Amino acid sequence: MTKQFRFLLPTALVGLTLFVGVAITQTVADNLFAGLRWRNIGPFHGGRISAVTGAIGDGRQQGVFYVGTPAGGVWKTTSGGVTWFPIFDQFQNVDSIGAVQVAPSDPNIVYVGTGDSVQGSSGDGMYKSVDAGQSFVNVGLDETTKINKICVDPKDPDKVVVSTQGDAKHAGQGIYRTTDGGKTWENTLRPENANGTRDLEYAFDKPSVMFATSQGAGGGFGGGFGGGFGGLPQGPNGTALFKSTDSGKTWKKIDTLPNYAGRISVAIAMHTDGKRVYVIGNPPQPGGPSGLYRSDDQGDTWQHMAVGDTRVGNGQGAFSSGVWVDSQNPDVLYVVTTYVTQSKDGGKTFNVYKGGPGGEDPHDIWIDPTNGHRMLFGFDQGPAITLDDGHTWSGYYQIPIAQLYKVATDSRYPYWVLGSQQDTGGVMTRSRGDLGQITNLDWYPLQTSEFGTAVPDRTKPTTVYGVGYGLGQGNGMIKIDTETGQWGNVAPNFGIDRNMYAEGRDFWKRFDTAFEPGAMYVGYDCIVVTRDRGETFKTFSPNLTTAKGQSMQPCGVAPAPAA
Repeated sequence: MTKQFRFLLPTALVGLTLFVGVAITQTVADNLFAGLRWRNIGPFHGGRISAVTGAIGDGRQQGVFYVGTPAGGVWKTTSGGVTWFPIFDQFQNVDSIGAVQVAPSDPNIVYVGTGDSVQGSSGDGMYKSVDAGQSFVNVGLDETTKINKICVDPKDPDKVVVSTQGDAKHAGQGIYRTTDGGKTWENTLRPENANGTRDLEYAFDKPSVMFATSQGAGGGFGGGFGGGFGGLPQGPNGTALFKSTDSGKTWKKIDTLPNYAGRISVAIAMHTDGKRVYVIGNPPQPGGPSGLYRSDDQGDTWQHMAVGDTRVGNGQGAFSSGVWVDSQNPDVLYVVTTYVTQSKDGGKTFNVYKGGPGGEDPHDIWIDPTNGHRMLFGFDQGPAITLDDGHTWSGYYQIPIAQLYKVATDSRYPYWVLGSQQDTGGVMTRSRGDLGQITNLDWYPLQTSEFGTAVPDRTKPTTVYGVGYGLGQGNGMIKIDTETGQWGNVAPNFGIDRNMYAEGRDFWKRFDTAFEPGAMYVGYDCIVVTRDRGETFKTFSPNLTTAKGQSMQPCGVAPAPAA
């Protein structure tokens, strides 16, 4: 068997360069690639966690935890986070996980719901393991796209209630319930003006009491750091809270809920007979800035908590949202924004518990219902396990699940690999480590953002062009000298030229490798080109964001000052 490659040859005609598809076919034998093997080069650092759970029990079960990821399947540790190993790689059809739950009464039974609810790809239903993750089988719900939460009865592992979402092509959505371990499912709740349900919780010591949330319009990602007010609702507001007192068989909408919009989350405190309930979201209006409310009568009445604390609400609109209650003390609770805060007085006041204010971005927390000191937090940076109420934590460097948005290589030898890692920023490594195999000691930070395209200069590969954070850096193009570590903003719309060009959060940069390797083209609202490594730029195209049917407009001209 041979492989064929086609090349386009440039042909000059009357001063114009035409690209003609000349059928020059090069045949390459398979054995030319026979020696190539895939290898994991890292970065050996955690990435975003979408779901967390742990096994309950003494002895060996104390070190058993599971995490779901938005693009890397399910991982398990039996050593309290010292080492992690993947247990879902046998499924090539799906890698996005929305929920994971170990049956409290049997640590061998593990349920996995596919489809990350924040930003991951769609799933294909529910999976179940009866051998602690050694093997899995699909047990239905393939008409859903996201499975967000799983509640397994504390005493009967066959009784499961899950929260799901669908879309225009998938009719499955809302709350589903099974009493035979997934052989059959009953759809017991389908909220109006929503594409399903989001959060789902029960009181572990009173599992018949359950609360579920639905998400309406507004409150999307990017609603601001800290409290994260999010967007305003568009159309009917499908944000709602529902209660069940019969283990999810029937549901009633809570009409007393404050006027939330967007994503909300709920928690039920143990040792309260299922009566104390916490709800959090973007601060309702009026009432802000705190987004936390508490009920001590199962939702009949509500009290606004942490009034005036802007840290208490969703993080970045709806990217992070959640409230969790300690399993022993109903007055101890945790809420998440770009970090975790803790209250010890029932939600009246909060203090920072874990995470830097710059954003470790927590998403999920599992608290052992039999031991509140044993917890697993899921961050953008990876999983963090504590066995002593937060005095010590496992690290982020034991699980290689980093999400890389963009990857590039340069022309050096050994060549360097550069990438933009979700929430961590730019990273780079050589294709060969100091000791041969690449380890976490061979990775270096790169002064570019998590979402930007890092492009090495084709004529001077130690110079790299990346993307800065925020308007303070023009959201613009960063020129980095990897030899000295120096960097600066060379964006054509930086400083007094801010209104010359408009850019997105990321913008492509391309070198003309065929004809003029020193020319770099950059995509703003028009294409600009630099031939002197960012010292000067010239407009290369008209405004490419002009609406269809409208005449082309010039680009690179600052708007006239208002009269």
